Amino acid sequence: MTASALRIDDLTVRRHGFRLGPLSLELPTGSCLVLQGANGAGKTTLLEALAGFAAPESGSITLHGQDITTLPPERRRIAYVPQDLALFPHMSVERNVMFGLRRTGAEPRGLLERLLQDFDLTALRDRRPDELSRGQRQRLALARALATEPSLVLLDEPSVNLDTASRRSLHAGVRRLLTEHGLGVLYVTHDQSEAASLGGHVAIMDQGRLLQAGPFTEVLQRPVDDRVASQLGIENLWPARVVGPSAEGLKLEIHGCPMLSRCTTAPAGEALAGIGAGEVELFREPPPDDICNCLQTRVVTMETTSQGVQLQLQGALSLSAWAPGWWAAGLAPDMLLWARLPPESLRLLEGHSGAASQP
Repeated sequence: MTASALRIDDLTVRRHGFRLGPLSLELPTGSCLVLQGANGAGKTTLLEALAGFAAPESGSITLHGQDITTLPPERRRIAYVPQDLALFPHMSVERNVMFGLRRTGAEPRGLLERLLQDFDLTALRDRRPDELSRGQRQRLALARALATEPSLVLLDEPSVNLDTASRRSLHAGVRRLLTEHGLGVLYVTHDQSEAASLGGHVAIMDQGRLLQAGPFTEVLQRPVDDRVASQLGIENLWPARVVGPSAEGLKLEIHGCPMLSRCTTAPAGEALAGIGAGEVELFREPPPDDICNCLQTRVVTMETTSQGVQLQLQGALSLSAWAPGWWAAGLAPDMLLWARLPPESLRLLEGHSGAASQP
């Protein structure tokens, strides 16, 4: 079993009328934990408690086997990069990184040069933060955080307002923290795609509570309810009735449509069936009769984005689907398409807040 870099046990924090927890969570050594949730979920409060800026009411925080619950921030060996990055505006890139150096028995100049090179800042060393792009400032914040030789790095929504290229560069920097330095990283984001890109583990929070946590692929495959599913980008949710088992999983009925899911167990009580828009398969012509889970639909709306074309479709079910730009060329509202919900992607989860899609 992989050792835990961070262990949180029954942590409770009260701040300005907000209550976080009780919350228990683990981060394996050398892993990235993506923390997701809407505004007000308590993500930043959790980071501040871990960094030592918010005192817990109860519970404990253990870092590499050491109880740090009551330690002051400077003794925790945790690097916290807030949303505003907290760079010194009057200092150059080089001096910002130098400020973060906390080494004994070694020449800091060598580490400085390596950090500048690793985060592509060497040519920018004499510039001040206001002379950098947002992506460059983000890389500078990572380099300065790593200069403190931390055991854990906390990143509070680091990708906000970054363009695609800068976001890729940021993700490369985070992977470097994991693979080259073996650090644990807590990464707060609102973007559903970042959990998939960074892999590792995910924790979904809502109103100060932890809804679900675990390896990203496991949580994505079996979210506990529609709140978790929505946070993970599983846009299509419908009430489902489990008809019975089959040789390949479970037979379902969704708004009168017979469906097959690869799930082998059904949640107790009312169930929802869910699938991500990117998991829906689209056809311009009717698929062969022996392909299951196919629906005739028509195009309602189309929206072109940098990721492709998002389609809203209406048939026996109302659903969202993504299509590559080349595939969607020539599509128009009211055109007929056929949508397939692959059984391996059709999840079953417990109903909770009544946010399921309408037929």
